[in-house]
Amino acid sequence: MHNVYVPWKNQNDRYWNELCAKVVEHFGLPGGKYTTHPETDWITFSFEDAQDALMCRMLLSEDVVERNTWTLTVEEDGVITFPPEVLRRTGWREGDSIDWQAAGDGSFILRKVV
Repeated sequence: MHNVYVPWKNQNDRYWNELCAKVVEHFGLPGGKYTTHPETDWITFSFEDAQDALMCRMLLSEDVVERNTWTLTVEEDGVITFPPEVLRRTGWREGDSIDWQAAGDGSFILRKVV
């Protein structure tokens, strides 16, 4: 799957109607070329075709955000060491509490517990 992420903003219903109408006009209703997955912080448009996902990113360019992904190794004792790049980009520090949520595709979404 090729995902396009649009964060929820403090926008009115008209904004979301227009945004979704753009996607439907170009790609049809969900279930054909793509599916939608509303989540806590964003709505995900998941495309089968990479070119369709790219076209959607261009269509919604003002609203799309990129999510960072990293592949980390879990040591035999269950410890995960975050590389310096992850810590720098997230602002996490040793001792922070991290919430793990399964994304449903075999990956996890991690957020610092505030």
